[in-house]
Amino acid sequence: MAHNLTPPGPLRLVGNLEANWKRFRQLLNQYLAGSNLDAKPDKTKIGILLSCLGEECLEIYESFVFDDTDANNNGRTYARVIQKFEDYC
Repeated sequence: MAHNLTPPGPLRLVGNLEANWKRFRQLLNQYLAGSNLDAKPDKTKIGILLSCLGEECLEIYESFVFDDTDANNNGRTYARVIQKFEDYC
């Protein structure tokens, strides 16, 4: 299904990081729902999340430590990645 929705821009890491993250999450959730991507597999949603977050946040993501309870994704589920960013912000 084609859509004309624009994904959210990169997460702003200056200013009020908590408020910036909250707004980014809101926009991301709207984008995923509006483009029917919210039902995609975790691996796909993580890719979308990281693409939207921007390059600086990719470095932050690479610093996160995940347990390996989910061997298919090295412990990386969409919910866990979101929680790591929640904790960071």
